[in-house]
Amino acid sequence: MMSFNFQFLLPVGIILVGLFVASVGYEAIKNKRMRLMPINREEVLDGDAAVKAGKQTIAVGLVITAVGLIFLLLP
Repeated sequence: MMSFNFQFLLPVGIILVGLFVASVGYEAIKNKRMRLMPINREEVLDGDAAVKAGKQTIAVGLVITAVGLIFLLLP
């Protein structure tokens, strides 16, 4: 019987979280609108402020994804 190796589960989860965070930043850049959640759901960034925050969010997401890849590729 084959057993599942759980050591790959955490890095794959980290990669998925990083990609999700990056997708939020991409949506903010594409729509030029970003909600600030969960702190204040009514406050919204528009225009250049949303694009700047979206770029920062994409950078954070890519760093998280890179950390997940490092954990996945290292034995």
